[in-house]
Amino acid sequence: MASAGGFDQAPVRRILHIVPRFVGGGPERSILALAELLSGAGWRHDIVSIEPGLSPRLLLDVRRLGVQLVRAPSDKMICARIADADVVVVHYWNHPGLLRLLREVRLPAMRLVVWSHVYGGTVPQVLSEMVAGLADVLVHDSRAALDLPVSDAAERRGVPVHHVPSLASVARLSGVAVRPHAGVVVGYLGLVGEAKLHPRFVEMCAAVRDRSVRFVVVGGGGGHEALRRRVALAGLDDRVEVRGPTEDVAGAFGEFDVFGYPLDPGTYAASEASLQE
Repeated sequence: MASAGGFDQAPVRRILHIVPRFVGGGPERSILALAELLSGAGWRHDIVSIEPGLSPRLLLDVRRLGVQLVRAPSDKMICARIADADVVVVHYWNHPGLLRLLREVRLPAMRLVVWSHVYGGTVPQVLSEMVAGLADVLVHDSRAALDLPVSDAAERRGVPVHHVPSLASVARLSGVAVRPHAGVVVGYLGLVGEAKLHPRFVEMCAAVRDRSVRFVVVGGGGGHEALRRRVALAGLDDRVEVRGPTEDVAGAFGEFDVFGYPLDPGTYAASEASLQE
């Protein structure tokens, strides 16, 4: 891909991050952690989100860091932002809007990093050679993805391929303190849904016969009601509590005695911010 000029001469180097949505997942938080890490180092971070949705908490962080966020822009506006950037980072996971942009829109010349935030080798979160073929540099969250055919194909074309985990924001863990409670709490903090959580999660909980052991599930993802129904059918209502998403990560971890994070064997998971935290 042709390169834009002026990189070495620019007093402030502009990184444009293009993401499918900006509602609070690991990749979004990783962008903000990177912006904070490079604060004052001559880099400016701008973000284009394909979807309009936004987490209020993330909006506060965006403003605090002086990052400019544009939501649901037109193709023309995206192209203008790309043309103005020194480096463009596409944060990839399978998303119709992002794929349409990459496949159908005639984008300006750019230095393009494709940063895959999924393993990329299992359906539906597959990293295709078409997407990887656009990159000047290909980056994987998952070390295992370095062995995928798409990585081999990129290297044969002379494209550098790297493993760089998403950055977890340790600031969210400030003030972690044990919260006194009865019994033993096994906690899960992450996406709640079939795409991530182990399909036999409820059966795993039921296999623990000691009734002093309770299970707490925290996170977004939309699979809460289905999981609650399975918990009720197993007669575990008094031992398994399915909560929604939280911004109080420190408080959640302070309540857990054990972090239990069983994932689906076919998960798209990559570097997993929850495990880093």
